[in-house]
Amino acid sequence: MSILNAAVALADTTDHAHTATSMVGRCAATGLAAASYRSVIAAAVTLGMTACTATGPWRNDIDFINALVDLEAELSAQASQIRSMIADCEERLALVDEHTPTDYVVALQAALEILYAALRRVEYATNRLMAAPDELGDTYAAAYSHIRSGRKLPYRGRFISGDVPA
Repeated sequence: MSILNAAVALADTTDHAHTATSMVGRCAATGLAAASYRSVIAAAVTLGMTACTATGPWRNDIDFINALVDLEAELSAQASQIRSMIADCEERLALVDEHTPTDYVVALQAALEILYAALRRVEYATNRLMAAPDELGDTYAAAYSHIRSGRKLPYRGRFISGDVPA
């Protein structure tokens, strides 16, 4: 595999985009306020979000947080691999001399452009995912305080309408 093809393959975030998009769909299906998972939306868009499909809701907060941690770990591993390939390409460029084929130099430079862009994208998505639990907590802090005080939330969170099950 050429260095350029390897860079393109390593920069691919399609699978991660699919995972993040699914997480966005599950958050919506759970009925979470969009503000509470805006970091997940930002990560999904950054990674190449596809159309959200109807998915089931999160069973509980723990499942959601575990999914966040898993995706963060996968993205961190990808970022590490990208950094390693960047270092390799830069080292190869440092060894270039007048006898080095021009195509090889151009391929290294193009690979570096792809890798730097991918690293920024993956690091940004990772940072957004790391912010998601805090956003969830901030958005629902009042509800959590209400529950901790021994009170119950209205059915399906209908504070204003007070809808109850039929």
